[in-house]
Amino acid sequence: MNYVWLSCIVKKAKVTHISWWKDNKQWDLWGASLSFGNRTLFIQDMEVTDCGVYTCIVENEVSSNRNSHVLTADEILFILVATLFISVVALTSSLTSIVGEAIIIIVLKKLQGPDQQKELTTIFVALQLVAVICLLIASVLAVFESGFSTLYRCIAGFGCLMCVAVIVYVSILFLGLNTNRTLPFLNINVHCLILFVCGFLSVIISTLLLHQSIQIASLCQFPPEMLITRSLLAVLVYLIPMFASVIYYITYFRELELYLKLKAVRRANVHISIPN
Repeated sequence: MNYVWLSCIVKKAKVTHISWWKDNKQWDLWGASLSFGNRTLFIQDMEVTDCGVYTCIVENEVSSNRNSHVLTADEILFILVATLFISVVALTSSLTSIVGEAIIIIVLKKLQGPDQQKELTTIFVALQLVAVICLLIASVLAVFESGFSTLYRCIAGFGCLMCVAVIVYVSILFLGLNTNRTLPFLNINVHCLILFVCGFLSVIISTLLLHQSIQIASLCQFPPEMLITRSLLAVLVYLIPMFASVIYYITYFRELELYLKLKAVRRANVHISIPN
């Protein structure tokens, strides 16, 4: 259980009124209680929304005085910080997938060979699923983060539903249409339009989740330099394996294609050399 005691100590002067403010606003004491003549503020089951600057104002007939304290909650920021970093990765992966998918679709429509179409379609599906899975994780964390407002939780819930729908949709197109012919769904404008709309929605949702996470983290005095450093690290952790996997897959596919062609040539030569 996380709880906090804040005390307003008055040593000598006579006090006629004591009030508490949070972030320069009169506090409504939601989730907290006062005791000992308003001198002690008690917050039970502290959440990230309780972070901020608490000010005790002491008044009497002659004068008034105030004292402020910045209340942080490092021990309960785990889900929030995880949401922030995953949102950064989700935003990066969504932007990467949109750009990559646009290039793939343009190139794919100009190719006639089934092997090249299969190669590019597989890369397309990989980019799409990685971006959607990152957004799904960020949305689930945001739904369970108590510091997020109801609006942002609803946005995160919509993100969860959209991600599940996209995963099922892409999987059906990729697996269900993978018959004796190549995967034609990227050559159908309706499918491309749906996937691009989902991609732009992914960018918007991940940006909103990132914005809310940064706001709450700043309110809780989380070090900004640590946020920047870890966010850049999270982006690198995503980009390096992703590009390495794409390059490896292309190289492997090219080598396999060359091997199959050589094997086919050898078989043709064997058939030609057989005497009548």
